[in-house]
Amino acid sequence: MNREVIILKDAESQLLNHFAWLEDREPDLGTAFHVACDQAFAILSTHPEIAPRYAGRFRRYLLKKWQVGLFYSHEGGRILIHSALHLRQSPAAIRKTLGM
Repeated sequence: MNREVIILKDAESQLLNHFAWLEDREPDLGTAFHVACDQAFAILSTHPEIAPRYAGRFRRYLLKKWQVGLFYSHEGGRILIHSALHLRQSPAAIRKTLGM
């Protein structure tokens, strides 16, 4: 069963910032990141419990090549992407961003 993937406002902004930063570094790098995100969303829509629990209601799906974690919850048949955070920051900063 495919679940709807909803990218919340903060996550959308974070994804766009990652994309822009990568495109500034090298042409088409942002496009490759976008493709990786689309693939992750497709996986999450069919296998919402594939990623381990991070904390509370959040799971973290890793985009290893990009050092980005997609922090999401599975609620009411939908996948809510709350944040897309670079993982080279402290766990405390990540939890603060997630409102924990």
